[in-house]
Amino acid sequence: MTRHKGLGWSTIQAKLRTNNEKIWSLNQMEITGGEPDVVEQDKKTGKYIFYDCSPESPK
Repeated sequence: MTRHKGLGWSTIQAKLRTNNEKIWSLNQMEITGGEPDVVEQDKKTGKYIFYDCSPESPK
């Protein structure tokens, strides 16, 4: 939760549910050992920014 202070998960989740391509990309990160997480929202575009927050490089 410390990586996404001020971001409401229910809003992010609703937006993801309307975009299968984004869900697929995040799932691929997880499959290869990554830990995708939303870290901020672009103030100009409103888009959410996800990073791989795994402590080590994924496979």
